[in-house]
Order: sequence, then structure tokens, then C-alpha cells
Amino acid sequence: MSIFIKRLLIFLTIVCVDSDELDILITPISIPKQDVPNIFFTQSKAIPQLKMIINKKAKINDAWYGVGQKFKNYRISEITSNSVTLKSRDKTLVLKIQATKLELNENINFIVKTLVSKIQATKLDQKNYIKK
Repeated sequence: MSIFIKRLLIFLTIVCVDSDELDILITPISIPKQDVPNIFFTQSKAIPQLKMIINKKAKINDAWYGVGQKFKNYRISEITSNSVTLKSRDKTLVLKIQATKLELNENINFIVKTLVSKIQATKLDQKNYIKK
């Protein structure tokens, strides 16, 4: 026992007249364990993330699954080239692959190039039509 605690006990025995009061102060308090939700880590309740699909196998939250396998309270009913369908008794959840920023940029660049070439072709057609 530390010196501080010993001195505190001596002080309390001198100050406290009733020994029952001292017993109450000395007796440790037991707090039962409580189920407190962690507000900073919400991954367990979050919607599952579909990472990738290869050969009818889906990587969901860093684990691989196939059709018919169970994922949490769901059963995997369908795997397509870009989505996975999860079914439970009362819910159906469709997970889709999230495109990365690089893929989105490549798609946008492709669309812009296509539109620019079509605009240029249209302008060229208009010039040729005017010349005739």
C-alpha cells in the first residue's frame, strides 16, 4: 500500500467516528460492465463494401465469397460482372463495385475526347456543306 493511502486511512479513522462510515469509504465500488457503442468505429454496422469480382467470386470486406455462401445475415444469391446481390429473409442488398478516381478520370477523358472529335467532325461537315 502506498504511503498516501496509509495516511488517508489514518486520517479517516481519526475523523470518522462511526466505523461503518469508514467501511463504506474503504470498500471498493464495483461497476458492472456496460455495452456502450463505439461511435468512432462504425464498420461493423456499415454497409459491406464490394472490392472486386473475379471468376464469379466477390471480395467483400477483404474476404472472398461465391454464390450461395453466407455473408453475415445474408446469402449471396447472384454475382454479375459489376455487382453482388445479397438476400436475407426480409431484405435484398445489391453491392456495386465503386470506381476508383483513376478509372473515373479515364472515363471522363474518353468522353471528352469523343465529344471533341464529334464536334470537330460536325464543324468539318458544315464547312464542306457550305463549300458545295
